[in-house]
Amino acid sequence: MAQMVISMAQMTISMAQLTISMAEMTISMAEMTISVAQMANSMAQLTISMAETSISLAQTAISMAQLTISMAEITISVAQMVISMARKTIPVAEMTISMAQTTNSHGTNDQSNGTKWAFLWYKSPF
Repeated sequence: MAQMVISMAQMTISMAQLTISMAEMTISMAEMTISVAQMANSMAQLTISMAETSISLAQTAISMAQLTISMAEITISVAQMVISMARKTIPVAEMTISMAQTTNSHGTNDQSNGTKWAFLWYKSPF
């Protein structure tokens, strides 16, 4: 009978040691899970930081594009103003040519003193 009690006590000790080993393994797995979760958290924070950087870069690119558009619009306005001014000079130049031709045809251009009228007309591409 005492042998049976000793055997049962030894079996209880073995079961307790097995339970302790299993609990320790569970603790180790939980610690590993915590480590993996912390790594996942770090990766998520890194991803968020990278996304924020990408957003910032995209906003900078948008600002630069808007600035480029504004500069192009200014360039267009200046070019239109130059075209308008060039178009306004055409009638003045035509009138100058006409006056010179009229003066020349009436003989009032005094060629004897070496004064000569020379007009070069360049056709504007505008």
